[in-house]
Amino acid sequence: MPGNELEVCRFLFVNRKQIHLNHIGRVEDVVAPIVGSDRYRSLQSLDDLSKISTTHSGKKADVYLNDRGVSIKQSGGSFAFNRLQRANLFEVYTDLGLTHPETIIAKIDREVHKFHQGLLPNRNQPWKTFFSEQDFKTLMIFLMLKAAPIRVCRAIQQNSS
Repeated sequence: MPGNELEVCRFLFVNRKQIHLNHIGRVEDVVAPIVGSDRYRSLQSLDDLSKISTTHSGKKADVYLNDRGVSIKQSGGSFAFNRLQRANLFEVYTDLGLTHPETIIAKIDREVHKFHQGLLPNRNQPWKTFFSEQDFKTLMIFLMLKAAPIRVCRAIQQNSS
């Protein structure tokens, strides 16, 4: 749940009992994953927000509202970037032989942070901000021609086992 999830969780918690969502009804309970754990916790106070994990890629839902799993999405997603999870970027970039994968990821992280802070007008940023021309071509060939999303997931799972 990378992005503005903490703000969404804060909004849901503060406004629970006042929000009515289709298929869920009036929001009574907001439950979220805990940092450093596979457990979830029902939010009882705003202080509980500091214990929420927004980066655990193995979780089934970002939050649970009234015991129903909900994935929080931010509008304006990028198809190419959504085909990879943040947790796997270093491994994928390294396997592809991209130059300085740590630097590329740091640049992407900075731009994502700027976007989430409202400092960028949109998510679309020039590829030259992050990649050399050769690295960009290597990545695009991989994403568009060689790796269907399911193959990327399977390859990563096999390497993790």
